[in-house]
Amino acid sequence: MLLLVGMLVAGELAARYIVGMGDPPLFVLDPQIEYLLAPNQKCRRFGHDYLVNQWSMRSGPLAMPKPASEQRVLVVGDSIVNGGGRIDQSELATTLLCEPLPSADRPFERRFAANVSAPSWGPPNQLAYVKRFGTFDADVVIIVLNSDDWDDVPGLEYIGSAWPRSKPWCALQELVGVYGWKAVCRAMGRAPEPPPPPHTTTHEQDVEACRQAFVDLVRLARSKGAKVGVVQYMKKAELTGKPQEGYEVIRGWAQGLGIEPISTAAAFQKEVDAGKEAFLDGMHADALGQRLLAGVIRQSIDRAEAAEGGGKGAGGK
Repeated sequence: MLLLVGMLVAGELAARYIVGMGDPPLFVLDPQIEYLLAPNQKCRRFGHDYLVNQWSMRSGPLAMPKPASEQRVLVVGDSIVNGGGRIDQSELATTLLCEPLPSADRPFERRFAANVSAPSWGPPNQLAYVKRFGTFDADVVIIVLNSDDWDDVPGLEYIGSAWPRSKPWCALQELVGVYGWKAVCRAMGRAPEPPPPPHTTTHEQDVEACRQAFVDLVRLARSKGAKVGVVQYMKKAELTGKPQEGYEVIRGWAQGLGIEPISTAAAFQKEVDAGKEAFLDGMHADALGQRLLAGVIRQSIDRAEAAEGGGKGAGGK
């Protein structure tokens, strides 16, 4: 009996402090946004810090009203911007963008980049969040999209274990009950979770819904006085092959609103060609990739600030 207890204690300690289980960031379901991070969290995930502020952003506390000395940037995206538990809070592109600004050429002393994101968010989720909470007096809004976002509407997947709504009672429960179960299901050729609800729209309707949500998001940000930039994030397979169909479609959406998007391709390709790894899994950026993404977002901020028609009242078709 003592041996069994000792093994369980050792397993729990290993699962919690070596593997990093037991303290996942939590989500809440929402009828308009679909889901978003639960506010006011401080988690330790896979050995990394994961912070969520009072506005369900993966960022530190956000002051309202905005200090006059602060350039506020809303970075809106999905799991690429969010980083997930495999990226420490200090390694996020948005954290790296929170930096002092040269006083010689900018009216602000410091930049604060707010991380508005959640895994698998598409343009409709992003628009719903900004409709609900606003732009927080942002000077610039940067929308980060990848090629899959051209048809990423709510309801495409079952909202299950990847979006936990309560903490496991111990790390072993999560390790065995979630990840162990998934491994067993894969070995048996079974799906570990129920299928998504029946999809009732066509692909063309999904693309149009995402286009309209993107257009509405840009217009809403501009109506609040923010300038808008777009970053197109390219996956590793797109760097080694060719962009997916959605890449050019999204580029056309942005250009139709007077925005010239900036791609991450050049920054990431340089590192990949040098034999460095900038991806965790071919899709999501690792710590190096987050630094590269931060650099591209800086370029997008500069371009948005310099572009005509990016401010309050600018429209678009």
